[in-house]
Amino acid sequence: MEPINVLKVFVRLEKDIASFYGKLKNVSTVREFVDTYEKMERQSSAHAENILKDYKAFRIPELDISPLIVLHNHVKENLLEEIKNEGDIGFVLEKLAGAEEQLGKIYKSIAIHYKRNAQKFQMLGEAINKIGDEEFQHRDVILKDKKRYEQSRSASGTEDSRKKTLSHNNFKKAQGTLLYLKSKLDELNLRDNEQKIVE
Repeated sequence: MEPINVLKVFVRLEKDIASFYGKLKNVSTVREFVDTYEKMERQSSAHAENILKDYKAFRIPELDISPLIVLHNHVKENLLEEIKNEGDIGFVLEKLAGAEEQLGKIYKSIAIHYKRNAQKFQMLGEAINKIGDEEFQHRDVILKDKKRYEQSRSASGTEDSRKKTLSHNNFKKAQGTLLYLKSKLDELNLRDNEQKIVE
């Protein structure tokens, strides 16, 4: 995949993550950690901005291969025509050496182009690696929140009460028992004030 397109994907991912955390702040069951979500939202937006800056800075100029094509066509058409009937071998060898030198210069300029842009790739790789490290930090923050949450639940005894919740079958049995007791209460013909007390 072309690096420029990868950067566009990164920007979209980070903006989507920022939007996700923005929505998560409004989910009532997890609002307890709204500070964390706001921080993640800000940081994901910052990541998107940083990647956009990298995207703008990461402009690799098109490689101009027209000299290579010109030389190729010259060798293919003109040089052969020039030397095929030439009697002076020294002249022929000089022409061939000149063509090879031109080709070497073109390849050297291509190599310089790629070396120069290799530095940009390295800088880009380092920038993306830094964002990866920050995502690991986000993971650690969320895991700390999870640990704090579990500790607060066990301290308040919520963990024990959660373990005592009824299974579906036990709930149905309890519900049946309560309905049976209600029907028996109806048979007692209680006065209104007694009925209210029972309810």
